[in-house]
Amino acid sequence: MTATFQVNIVQFLLYFGIVTGFILFAILLVQRQQFRGSLWLALLILTLPLNFLNYTIVPILYRQWDLFTLVRIPVLYGFGLLFYLYVNAVIRPSFQWKRAHLWYLLPLVLDVLYSIGQATYIRFWDLSNKEGWFYWQIDFLIHEGLAVVYNLAFVVASYILVLKACRSAVAKRELSSSKCRWLILIGRANLLVSTVWLGYYIAEWLVYPQIISFQQYYPLWLIDVILILIIGYRSIVQPKVVFRINELKINPASKYQHSGLGEEELQALGKRLIAWVEESEAFLDPQLKLADLSDALDVSPYILSQVFSQSIQANFYDFVNQYRVEKVKLFLQDSKKRSATILSLAFDAGFNSKTTFNTAFKKFTGTSPSVYRKKSLAQSNSTD
Repeated sequence: MTATFQVNIVQFLLYFGIVTGFILFAILLVQRQQFRGSLWLALLILTLPLNFLNYTIVPILYRQWDLFTLVRIPVLYGFGLLFYLYVNAVIRPSFQWKRAHLWYLLPLVLDVLYSIGQATYIRFWDLSNKEGWFYWQIDFLIHEGLAVVYNLAFVVASYILVLKACRSAVAKRELSSSKCRWLILIGRANLLVSTVWLGYYIAEWLVYPQIISFQQYYPLWLIDVILILIIGYRSIVQPKVVFRINELKINPASKYQHSGLGEEELQALGKRLIAWVEESEAFLDPQLKLADLSDALDVSPYILSQVFSQSIQANFYDFVNQYRVEKVKLFLQDSKKRSATILSLAFDAGFNSKTTFNTAFKKFTGTSPSVYRKKSLAQSNSTD
């Protein structure tokens, strides 16, 4: 059977990835005001289909349009940098694009200037050798090599930054465990893409002056498509995990006046919070954070703080520690736990510090744990 146009399954997936990449770029761009990091992730996704076009559409334009000056769409240098900016926007609430960050764009600017200069030279001085310039492999190897190293450096730096942030006690108060798992997953995925890309680059040198065909790059492109689909799915289904919610800039004197929540809504959220904590006994987790409660209730940390302040009328730590104290009181009243130390019972209830436990117990009971235990066991013995 003859056909003028034939598309195999791999080509279909690649073009599907291109279309999906552009659609996701548009969706994430709309979310940039609501979620921190969505702009950088949108641009990151855009680099993948644009880079694919470098190897499909650009050669056609290059051969058919004498005035086509940009030989390449300058996106090779964006992959690692944009991932680095995305990670910073998610894990650092105060992170903002600054003028100093323009230095990161220097390789990209130099690449654009080189491409314009090269294309201009071909157009006006060496047009007869235009096809030969396009297949000048040493030019490709140098250009590609710089991009590989540049991107890999940013991806590795981003992954190290994620690991440090998620292991840091300070960062754990800001990041939920689900967000950390996502950042680690996407960091490893980007490391995989960068490593495979590096492998292809090394292979290009090994076969030089021969070339690796475009079809032999299919595995790398398919990995890119999978990465686009993973990012897109999680960004749409779980945006609060993928991004950081843009908190309102508020005046301490009128802290919550712009939240838009009325008294009834606050009370309803407060009841939901209490019901969930009591049912799940989340307070037993010594690593419990405000961000965990925020994820569980699907509300922003800002709104949850307002619930604590105006509905619960207690801060997060007092709220959680009060439940832990009540749990310890039950333990101390239990004659079966008479042989257990008070500190071990405190740890079983979710405390992770003796000092914190003693302070909280005294605050909510007006007495020390040891005195409370003696009174409880005495009353238990008297009723037996």
